[in-house]
Amino acid sequence: MINKKNNWRSGLDCENIYKKKFALFPVVCHDGTKVWLRYYYKKYEIWRHRTRKTLFDTEFPHIDYIESITESEYIVRKIIEGF
Repeated sequence: MINKKNNWRSGLDCENIYKKKFALFPVVCHDGTKVWLRYYYKKYEIWRHRTRKTLFDTEFPHIDYIESITESEYIVRKIIEGF
């Protein structure tokens, strides 16, 4: 059984970033839309320490790939985050 209170992410900050990519080959986004010869975005979560308390708290972040989204969905998400 996994202890949800004490996992490797406790004490870390999470930041979502989007990277713009160009699809030279067909890419299927998370909603099933196929993107080809157009721009799309990849969403990543970056986990890093808030403050460095011990010698073992590294400065190097852990990056998780989450999903690929279309350019129009990226614009909608950024507008919603702005409110």
